[in-house]
Amino acid sequence: MIPGTMQDVFARTFDVTIPQGADNPKNLVHFLYSELTVSVNDKTRWINFDTVTHTVTSGSFQGGPDGVFNSGLLENSDVFSYEISPSDVGILSYYCTIHPWMNGFLSLGS
Repeated sequence: MIPGTMQDVFARTFDVTIPQGADNPKNLVHFLYSELTVSVNDKTRWINFDTVTHTVTSGSFQGGPDGVFNSGLLENSDVFSYEISPSDVGILSYYCTIHPWMNGFLSLGS
């Protein structure tokens, strides 16, 4: 996309935080927000506020990574971004490969 085009004007950025204690499976919140509706050209940024290392990896624990995105290791205060592309369709599931109970999804709207 050419910066400054109409599509660029309507693109949004969503922040998803990884809160302290997300590595504990008993906690109710692992990603805040774990469910988002996004559109093409929107960007999602995951920010690790936890004191332990995490990943943000597309796919699921059961099926494994699907190769769409992978943050690598995110230490405290690290940020990972992904921009929704026209080839993304349906629902993009993601999880932490280190703590597989941590999962969420991006639902592609119009």
